Amino acid sequence: MDEERALRAAICANSKDDTPRLVYADWLQENGLVERAEFIRLQIALERGNYHFPGIPTGKEAMEARERALLRADRDEWEAPLRALGVARVEFRRGLPAAVCVSLDDFLANHAHLFELAPITSLSFSGNSFIAPDDARALARSPNLSKLEYLNLSCKGLGNAGARALARSPNLRNLTGLDLSGNHIAPNGARALAQSPNLVGLTCLHLPHNRIGDEGVQALARGLRNLTSLNLSGNDIGLPGARALAESPHLANLTHLDLRWNRIGDEGVQALATSPYLTNLRSLDLGGNDIGAVGVRALVAPTSRLTNLTQLDLSDNPIGNAVRHEIERTMEERRPGRPR
Repeated sequence: MDEERALRAAICANSKDDTPRLVYADWLQENGLVERAEFIRLQIALERGNYHFPGIPTGKEAMEARERALLRADRDEWEAPLRALGVARVEFRRGLPAAVCVSLDDFLANHAHLFELAPITSLSFSGNSFIAPDDARALARSPNLSKLEYLNLSCKGLGNAGARALARSPNLRNLTGLDLSGNHIAPNGARALAQSPNLVGLTCLHLPHNRIGDEGVQALARGLRNLTSLNLSGNDIGLPGARALAESPHLANLTHLDLRWNRIGDEGVQALATSPYLTNLRSLDLGGNDIGAVGVRALVAPTSRLTNLTQLDLSDNPIGNAVRHEIERTMEERRPGRPR
């Protein structure tokens, strides 16, 4: 119907605004699609933290139970138009599909229609096949990527060429989250990402299990300025990389840092602990970094600036049970809500 298409277009053009969604819900109800209308209003209320909803006992638990019941009853019908375009998984937010998983071939063939049907802001790709450089460039050329806030390209074999294709795409300017886990990205690829004017809005970057090493970390520390979450686990990062992170004023907003399965050692931990720029860290994963008691104690020493840290993972390090328990007690005392 032309009227429904116009209502959906208004939603897709203003995905952050609830008003077009509520207008659409009214239209659905007027046209006999009562459950669909209820679901939209219900998810919007939950998103707003409003736990009073007509016909449902007051409270979040009761509303979420009704949300699940509506999805169980009608999900197949609501997802059918997207499934017809090859979409493998759908996540609803504020009443409409927002996150989808689709194969690259289906996306390249149908992306224009896909973004007409739903206000999609999160995209991931199904299948185990790698994305070749030409395909990465074709993906990066899609103007509909400008509607995304989150893009997951994990384990697609992008390499440096794929990373460069993404970095050069002006269609990624609205991204706040990017997952490039396990993509054989080396220092040059990391440098392209760090220097890209199109990725300055990123607040969350996942690069675990790549090959960026110290040189790549140094490039990232000099480039991206708005990150709150950074995952660099399994990247062969040593002391120079740890120092680059600790000395970067661009990382002052970081609250979550994952350095698991690297080799930063005691000196690397000491650099992180005394950093004047990492003071907002709340979560730090240092598992499997050949850290001993000296490094661990630096995290909670009087000279440590990581005073906001409440989650710390030191598993698979040779620190011994006594030191581990000592640190665990200190971290427990820092947890929010604990009586002082």
